[in-house]
Amino acid sequence: MERFSRKINDSEENKKVDRFLSEIHAVCKKHGLCIEHEDSHGSFIIESYSKGSDFDWLNDASVGESVE
Repeated sequence: MERFSRKINDSEENKKVDRFLSEIHAVCKKHGLCIEHEDSHGSFIIESYSKGSDFDWLNDASVGESVE
């Protein structure tokens, strides 16, 4: 999947990040939990997986400068 890379300041594929996020998604489904983000304080919230599709939000994450 193409996602924004801060290293090149453009979109590109990063299979390592794709595999990482895929494994996180599998763990969320396995445990019935989802990672959400609270924008007002910058912290994370663990919610029920059935609550919604916040994995789509996580899956759209940008790639940081130090990720190969």
